[in-house]
Amino acid sequence: MHNNFQWTPTREAALKHLESFLPLAGTEYSHKRNFDMGAAEGHTNVSGLSPWLRHRCISEHEVVKQVLSQHSLAAANKFIQEICWRTYWKGWLEMHEPVWFQYNAELVNFLSSGSYAADANAAFNETTGIECFDHWCDELRDTGYLHNHARMWFASIWIFTLKLPWQLGADLFVQHLLDGDAASNTLSWRWVAGLHTKGKHYLATAENIAKFTSGRFNPDNQLATHAEPITETIDYPVQEITCTPDSRPIDTSGKTGFLLSDDDLTPVSVSNAESALDISVISRHSLSPNGSSQQVQQFTNSLVHSCTPKSSMIIEDTNEAQLESLIERVVSEKFNNLKMAYVPVGSNRPFINKLTVELGKQNITTHQVRCKWDSAFWPHANKGFFQLKKKIPSILSTLRLSTKI
Repeated sequence: MHNNFQWTPTREAALKHLESFLPLAGTEYSHKRNFDMGAAEGHTNVSGLSPWLRHRCISEHEVVKQVLSQHSLAAANKFIQEICWRTYWKGWLEMHEPVWFQYNAELVNFLSSGSYAADANAAFNETTGIECFDHWCDELRDTGYLHNHARMWFASIWIFTLKLPWQLGADLFVQHLLDGDAASNTLSWRWVAGLHTKGKHYLATAENIAKFTSGRFNPDNQLATHAEPITETIDYPVQEITCTPDSRPIDTSGKTGFLLSDDDLTPVSVSNAESALDISVISRHSLSPNGSSQQVQQFTNSLVHSCTPKSSMIIEDTNEAQLESLIERVVSEKFNNLKMAYVPVGSNRPFINKLTVELGKQNITTHQVRCKWDSAFWPHANKGFFQLKKKIPSILSTLRLSTKI
């Protein structure tokens, strides 16, 4: 049976899971994807690939390629759109990086505010009396996962019924979700609140919850039935990015080291058996000031270890001491270049930026290689998702992803 709760932290497990899901990725997914049948049923209506995709131990490109080998684009349209939502969020945040800084600043302020932090902790760890919400809190803690529809309902209840800061809810998700990342998590919460698409928020209803949980829950007369969207006075203009792979030549006469981060463990030419040093950086636990849950730590750390060569130097924290240790190692190995996958907005970027500056002082060049998937999609992510969605067929064509006839 297709079961989404065996997230073994290896690429082999991800590929096996993808293979078992492929027959369901077409019209069956389209018809059933919005129904949350709960952890007990294994969430068989969705793919469950997100914990692996979040760290790119399998890539969006290879998942879509496999899906299109068995389904037409029309049949698999809804599933491919869901894959592209994650790409959209990442691309949008790349062009609006101050949103990430502002969220973190606001989060720190709310965490230091005793009343808000205490109320948020009580809502998540005690009971609100709203059966479905309390159930999702337990499920999130127990499994590290929630159905996407449940995430929307959870966020809406948190913001508009419980009237808690969205930043504290987003932080709880980052701590506990196996697939939590800077872009998808932060921007999804902003979308529910009404900040991403200004003036348009998402208000959960008892009727909708009852329908898409097949009657498991029906919070009639328990939810806010009217609420104004959250507003902000800050405007975030689009910041242009160069959506092309790094084309700078690498000094082939010199020595090249290879760095992987827990944002991108794609098994491509970033790593090389002839290199004297492979480096892996784990920064997932820095996404929240409160760190990650134990199961998120175990999954992330184990996944990074399983996806990197045994000889790798693995950095499990992004503090100054680890940075200095890494720089000393790279310099002592007499590298000329350090090659890595592109580092997106999030907790890895400050660490890698510092590393780049310090290595530059030693005449060691860092090369960030952006994958073709991101380079093709990100230019269409500067506005709403609809703009990107209508471009999906043509973008897939440029990526030479053929469809099943």
